[in-house]
Amino acid sequence: MDTLNILKNRLDQVTKEFQILIRENRQLKEKLESMQNENDIFTRNSEDLILTIKNKLQQDERKN
Repeated sequence: MDTLNILKNRLDQVTKEFQILIRENRQLKEKLESMQNENDIFTRNSEDLILTIKNKLQQDERKN
């Protein structure tokens, strides 16, 4: 093989690898966003629970 063909083949290979990395990157970003959304829901639920407990304690204090 001549040098130009070797370089062309290498460039093709690198291009394919780059496209694979782009797809993986998109998938990872989607997973990350999904995990962040789940975490937001969890956090909100936790905050709601804490607020409920706090309100209940305040009500109990007022009664006493």
